[in-house]
Amino acid sequence: MGGADSAGSALSSVEVYDPVANTWSTKSPMSTARDWAASAVVGGRIYVMGGGSGSTAYSSVESYDPATNLWTAGPPMNVARMGSSAAVVGGVIYVFGGYNNASVELNSVEAFTAP
Repeated sequence: MGGADSAGSALSSVEVYDPVANTWSTKSPMSTARDWAASAVVGGRIYVMGGGSGSTAYSSVESYDPATNLWTAGPPMNVARMGSSAAVVGGVIYVFGGYNNASVELNSVEAFTAP
């Protein structure tokens, strides 16, 4: 999901690998092209948080439902951040650190309870 192309432009593309068939397939793109995003899985949905494009960090969140191949916007994080990490504990998504729009390292943590 996302990343950057060889020119450094953020991507919105999504590809899925099937290890049994040893093939890749393309799925619906994210609504926001983003590089350096964090991701986590809760309740069968894939959540993508933050990331950015160039030196602009995002606070936006979107989730993907593999059963419908659709993306849904979620509530934004309190802080725009790229290069952060995410973990899930007890159904709660935690997003740690990263960088803000001024390329300043963040030591904050945000939590989101997925529906």
